[in-house]
Amino acid sequence: MESKCFIVWIPVDVIARIYAPTIVVTQLGTHFDQSLHACMLDLSDCSERAHIAAALVHESTHGWLLKRGLAYKGDAIRRHERIALGEELRFLKRTVRSLMLTESERSIRLRELESWARESLKSEWYSPEGQRDFKWRGVKKLVKSLFR
Repeated sequence: MESKCFIVWIPVDVIARIYAPTIVVTQLGTHFDQSLHACMLDLSDCSERAHIAAALVHESTHGWLLKRGLAYKGDAIRRHERIALGEELRFLKRTVRSLMLTESERSIRLRELESWARESLKSEWYSPEGQRDFKWRGVKKLVKSLFR
């Protein structure tokens, strides 16, 4: 199997706000593993560099919240996901703003991000009843269109 290395720039202030645990490349789906205290990154879920970085921001935020005592269970799950998605969205917006785009193009792409985030939260992809892959299907398509 060929090894691939991805170089992604994440602003220092983003790193300072998140807990950056171990990153493990896996085929078990992208998630934060509490027992290993690691970001599990499935490259079949995310292959674009911006998507990989956004997934790491999202999953690392879970580690940061857990370290600060917010358990990922019961009613706190929705709050966890809302906060993690907010950090992911903030990262993607910064990335879009850094692109060489016209103001109109930038505005359209930022609105697409906002819409994606609202739909993702509504889907409750993280719940047992929710569609586990809803968020990833949407973000794959979105990232490809945003960074074309």
